[in-house]
Amino acid sequence: MAEPSPEKIATPTQTRGMRSAILAQCFGCIGTIALTNGIMLLYFRALGLASATIVMALALPILAEALCMVPCAHMADRFGKKRFGYFGVGLMIFAYGLLVSASMLPWRYPLVIAGVLCYGLGNGCYAAGWFALLSPVVPEWQRGRFFGKLRVSWQMVGIGFTALATLMLRRETPLPVFAGVLLAVILFLGMRGLCYMGLPELEPSRPDTPPLLATVKRILPVNNYASFCCYVFLLMLFTGAAPTIFGLLEKQALDLSDKVVVTLGNMLMIGSVAGYLLGGKAVDRYGTKPVFLVCHLGFSLALLGFLTRGLAPSLLIYLLVLLHLLFGFVSAASSIAISSEMLALIPPENKALSTSLLMALMRGGAALSGVLSSWALQFGLLNDTWYLAGRQMTAYDTVLLVFGGMIAIIVVTLGLVPSIIGRSQWYPRGP
Repeated sequence: MAEPSPEKIATPTQTRGMRSAILAQCFGCIGTIALTNGIMLLYFRALGLASATIVMALALPILAEALCMVPCAHMADRFGKKRFGYFGVGLMIFAYGLLVSASMLPWRYPLVIAGVLCYGLGNGCYAAGWFALLSPVVPEWQRGRFFGKLRVSWQMVGIGFTALATLMLRRETPLPVFAGVLLAVILFLGMRGLCYMGLPELEPSRPDTPPLLATVKRILPVNNYASFCCYVFLLMLFTGAAPTIFGLLEKQALDLSDKVVVTLGNMLMIGSVAGYLLGGKAVDRYGTKPVFLVCHLGFSLALLGFLTRGLAPSLLIYLLVLLHLLFGFVSAASSIAISSEMLALIPPENKALSTSLLMALMRGGAALSGVLSSWALQFGLLNDTWYLAGRQMTAYDTVLLVFGGMIAIIVVTLGLVPSIIGRSQWYPRGP
């Protein structure tokens, strides 16, 4: 057997760093997954929050992350990426402490809002330098396999955590049970901090980095990066709040139990695992543009499919499982395509700021999706009930109808964005 060439061998430092990165994400992903898989939605409902307030509360951490990520990335480039990562982990642990206390203290609404905002700020600080930190740690020839392994690993951990949490839920779960689940999340976040310590910072900080605005102006024109950022923002604007709307529709319109709602949220993650595995191969083989086209179709089918649930009431659960799997699959596949395109387009300098700029716009689109949905529900802009083919629909169906229609319409932007290249530069070539 031929010996691998020297340039195809990861150094011991790189190997340890990649292992630490995977472990850090496996432990740390639980904090975000609890916000998206239905657990936090049900917890907020058990606290007595209104539907519109729940949608807003679940959008606020994404909004806070989007607003702080770019300035944090600029400071991470100047003063050190891991320094901001440690601060972010500490802030996320504090955030979950606030959320747990909301089940015990009378100031529930302020504690919830403070908790989700602190989590978003902490996650933004942590994520600001993440890709830039990994850039020298992961050899270029190994990026595809590493990021595929990374994402599948944390998704599998998230699936396992959600499955265990589901065993503790009832039709109407009491607050102490939710508090116990959130305390477990705090433990996982603490383990993330310990694993993060093993991730080396191989590129030195650059105190001489130009001011933030000047750096952003220099980055945006490179490879039509600004055009690609706009496309990603629109994609997230019409998909970001969908999982929250799914959960509210299932709980309040379909009257499903807490256990079933969280199990369906787990289906999203199971679909995501398949999306990461097959999406990476598709990006490598066909390029990013065909993957985006397929994802637009999949998003529309998943969103509009909820409106067909009255056609066969006896098959409702099977339909919901299928739609959650599909949405999770295309979400994961599109994220692979976005990450691949991003790493192919960013300039070699100011990597933390370059990647965080796109990630901030992704988070901003998802946050705005939740904010607009919340306002529409809160201020009565949508009819509480309406009829489609003689079957009663809800305001949540209206939101999904708008999302599904707009995703189908904005597919034309694929032809207008020149930065969507034919093949990804992230995944290795070959069979």
